[in-house]
Amino acid sequence: MLSVIVHSWSDLDSVCTLTSNLLLVSGGSAVAIFKQSVAALLAGCGRCTRLTCLLTFHLQNEDGIQQGPNNHHFLCSPKDAQGLQRPNITAKVQEDDSGFTVTLHSAAVAPFVWLDLGNIPGRFSSNGFLMVTRNVTISFDAWCPTSVAELSRSLTVTTLMDVY
Repeated sequence: MLSVIVHSWSDLDSVCTLTSNLLLVSGGSAVAIFKQSVAALLAGCGRCTRLTCLLTFHLQNEDGIQQGPNNHHFLCSPKDAQGLQRPNITAKVQEDDSGFTVTLHSAAVAPFVWLDLGNIPGRFSSNGFLMVTRNVTISFDAWCPTSVAELSRSLTVTTLMDVY
């Protein structure tokens, strides 16, 4: 099934969610599982226009468990988006048995969230992403010994709103 979620640029609560019918797709093949014009999709969700909303979508199995990545479709250029606000993202770095995590909390939709640790070498599990939920946890694979304190001091979080 395909799950299509309509988000407003001005609110972290989704506007509406559409789910396709369950369709069995053979391995190594491709079929269309959902087709609707953007105008009809937005009309069915009420208060959205191309300037005020964006879409996210993903595949899920018959149990509703997500299969694969989230995909995004901006209906306009983010510079023209109406309702986009400063997300005021806060970050908390933690360490557990599997390594370091960074939990981000956002007050608003945040396009192009970028995490940087300056001169600390390593790799984030995700970076340069669209944040449409209040909380996101990202793992960090440090390539040299470091600490929560050092990561917390060095971490900067930038979004599109920081460069406009």
